[in-house]
Amino acid sequence: MDEYLAPANVLICSRSMALGYLKRQCTQINETCRICEEQVADLKNYNSSEIEKCIHCQQSHKSNSLKCPMVQSFRSELTRKPLHLNNRPPPTASNKNIKNCVYDIANFPPLTSPQALANNPVMNKFGDLIGKMTEVKDHLTNLALQHDKFEQFMLEKKSK
Repeated sequence: MDEYLAPANVLICSRSMALGYLKRQCTQINETCRICEEQVADLKNYNSSEIEKCIHCQQSHKSNSLKCPMVQSFRSELTRKPLHLNNRPPPTASNKNIKNCVYDIANFPPLTSPQALANNPVMNKFGDLIGKMTEVKDHLTNLALQHDKFEQFMLEKKSK
């Protein structure tokens, strides 16, 4: 069985077009045009040239394009890092292949015994609460029956 690791999402700042963070973390004052790489005070009032030039690689595409080789390289590095951090061998298809597995009781916490659950004050409070809720339910059922009997009595009186 092969493991699949999805490609990492690349954060691209919408103010500076820098890789690895978002606008709210950016320290650049002016905004960078994603089309022509010019820095301007206000992109809303800026008319960009139609000639695309990437701030990262100087090629003819927008600076936030996922086709940019620098963005692709940054993305592949982000994907590669978790793979190197995780040096576990891939899972095997059957348990027959596990030869170096050693059971050590120290690696497992002790299970909670049923007696410990019974003596747990929180569990006791839950038990009390459930008991009282059952009493309330029974009382409401009794009141509903009495109400129905009273309604029937009133209808009989009215019809006479």
